[in-house]
Amino acid sequence: MKKIKNILWYLLYINLIFFIGLMISKYLIILQPFKINTINISGNDYIKSNQILNTIINHTKNYNVINIQLKTINSEIKKNNFIHNVKSYTKFPNTLIIEIEELTPLALFQKNQNFYFMDESKNIIEADYIAINHYMNTPIITNLSNQKIS
Repeated sequence: MKKIKNILWYLLYINLIFFIGLMISKYLIILQPFKINTINISGNDYIKSNQILNTIINHTKNYNVINIQLKTINSEIKKNNFIHNVKSYTKFPNTLIIEIEELTPLALFQKNQNFYFMDESKNIIEADYIAINHYMNTPIITNLSNQKIS
């Protein structure tokens, strides 16, 4: 009789633990404590925060800080020619932090009636008038002799 009583107590404890675990999981599903509610973007001066948010909205909409794909977010942001480097990480319980290092153009030049920036890695980036006005202290390279420049 005592053995049956001990088995019943063990079954009661197991059921109680299972029930508490089930209730906690349902509570967490409803509350969504790790869903990304805040996105902090820093280091951007030329590129607007809304532009970055529109770029990554599909990668953050139904994700939480545990299952978000940071490499995908970084590669999407780096597709912008004016971004040199991106670092993103999560902060518990619900924050995504994105640190951006923008391009620093070394020179502005014109080729075939189009304007281009050159950065420190000798990458050529097409520049529009908004970018030219933003980076107004950039030196301008001119070819007054009309010789071919490589």
